[in-house]
Amino acid sequence: MKLPLVCLSLFGLLLCNHAIMAQLSHPVTVTRITGEQVEFSIDRVVDGVVYGQGKEFDLADLVIIDAKRSLVRQKDPVQISLVTGGVCGVKDILFDGEQFQVDAVFNTWVMPPDSIRGILFNQEADRARYDRALENRSLEEDVLIARTKDGQGRVGGILEAISDAKVTMNYGGRSRSVSRERVVAVVTADLKPKLPEGAMGLVTLTNGSTLGGVVTELKGGLLSLGVPGNATIAIPFEQVASISLSSDRVTYLSDLEPLEAECIPMVTLPFTWQRDLSVRRQPLSIYSWEQGKTIGYGKGIGTHAASRLEFANPDGFNRFVATVGIAAETAGKGDCEVSVWGDGIQLWESQLSGRDEAKAIDLDISGIQKISLVVRNGRHLDLSDHVNWANARFLKIGN
Repeated sequence: MKLPLVCLSLFGLLLCNHAIMAQLSHPVTVTRITGEQVEFSIDRVVDGVVYGQGKEFDLADLVIIDAKRSLVRQKDPVQISLVTGGVCGVKDILFDGEQFQVDAVFNTWVMPPDSIRGILFNQEADRARYDRALENRSLEEDVLIARTKDGQGRVGGILEAISDAKVTMNYGGRSRSVSRERVVAVVTADLKPKLPEGAMGLVTLTNGSTLGGVVTELKGGLLSLGVPGNATIAIPFEQVASISLSSDRVTYLSDLEPLEAECIPMVTLPFTWQRDLSVRRQPLSIYSWEQGKTIGYGKGIGTHAASRLEFANPDGFNRFVATVGIAAETAGKGDCEVSVWGDGIQLWESQLSGRDEAKAIDLDISGIQKISLVVRNGRHLDLSDHVNWANARFLKIGN
């Protein structure tokens, strides 16, 4: 039996619409503040609400949106650090004195000066000077770090331009240019920008980069993040691995200053603990041998044996939650003992090796004032004992 041409056209249109909707619908697992996890297909985010498959969730009620995509590490030539959080690899960055043009792998962003904290042009260089400048940004001047005959030097002034060939700074009352081949990094002045209002998220991309900003919408397969200066970063959602969300009922340990921090290596060089990165300053990730893929996390703490980090429990927070495992960068190596202590009492412990699946921690810490994360050496000294406390956070459950 032959169908009329009109029916065939309608049938084709329905199939086309179905295919388009399938492309714009993304399977995710959301974790609510209560710890409940829900699997569904997200199709849009509008006005702070997530929609999909007849379900809707307020962003303020969620802590994680997991798109269940594995990380495929990619090292781009330039690395930028955002004021709203995150470290992102990009293909190039230019500056015309008024705004940055960022050439990302999947898009081009136009960003105001107060949205970027630092730019690392040479990722192979010694970055100690750059890290110190990032931690202690000046309120009045930008900083340029460049290679010299004796190692590295720095000058403070006003960043005027970044082109393909050179970086121009005004210092000592004169405009001076430095070849980009010699430039290690630029750290911008802390202009104390007004952060956008809304649900702040840290997005982990499938290439290992992280981007912070206010989650404004998901529409047509594009996730939009608001950053200072009324600017927007657009990201194809197919490039998103996960989103860690902030709330007044959630406090990530990586956003806190520890009360105490100890690291006493046995045979390796000392590794300083890291915020939202592994101790080797790699994307925070743990390999899942069961799933056969690397899972990335936007928030967390990177540590190394033997170490202890102690944090004050914010008032009213009654649960400690984390996913702990040996960093994917060790390629299955590492063996250690990890534990969580509350006010000097051990609350949880586990043996951990690079071949183990990550361990889920969910502890009642009602009435506890201090929490300590402890890593001790295993059977093979402290070699490759790089422990990631992924999404380590305090939660406020109930009234």
